[in-house]
Amino acid sequence: NVIDSAMARAVCGYLDEVERNDMIKAVVITGEGADLSAGWDIEDAWQMYVQAPGGATKKVPSQRARLTAIDELWWGPRGLYSRVLRCRKVTILQARGACLETGLYLALCCDLVLAATDARFGNPRWATLGVDGDISLLIASVGLKRAKEIMYCGAEWSAEQARRYGLVDDAVAEAELAAEVARLAAMCASIMRDRGVTEKYAV
Repeated sequence: NVIDSAMARAVCGYLDEVERNDMIKAVVITGEGADLSAGWDIEDAWQMYVQAPGGATKKVPSQRARLTAIDELWWGPRGLYSRVLRCRKVTILQARGACLETGLYLALCCDLVLAATDARFGNPRWATLGVDGDISLLIASVGLKRAKEIMYCGAEWSAEQARRYGLVDDAVAEAELAAEVARLAAMCASIMRDRGVTEKYAV
């Protein structure tokens, strides 16, 4: 599963509906098929950079254009990651297979993360384009030393490593993943609505 700008906007649209619906208490995010996400669609990402202000003035889009595009669609106040991070409902990530780039960011932004034992987390794009996004989330989750490992060395963590490091809450067998996520979502949905909202604001 590769993520493009249209998909990011679509997910944000669903989050708008979730925010408006007072009956919804928990949101599950997952990918269809064997993998959560292999990251951005490369061609779409290039167009995203080119179309940003100042992006088409040179052969290679400027760092200014790249940061503007990333802010608008991903990390800015209305971007996908910020929307997931600040969602007023409990967000649960059901992670399996490749959880790269966008998959890693979603693991950092969701409240709770359950991963299949075959899940692997990393961001290979950092090796060529440099680190981007809210690195404070990575450091807060796994600590500075582990963050350096994935940033500087291009490390790819297994589900068990991610659990030990604090990136995911638990690693379970693939056959049990959907049922465990459903159980966790039901538990979160059973909490009094005002209590859930209060706890989310505290976080």
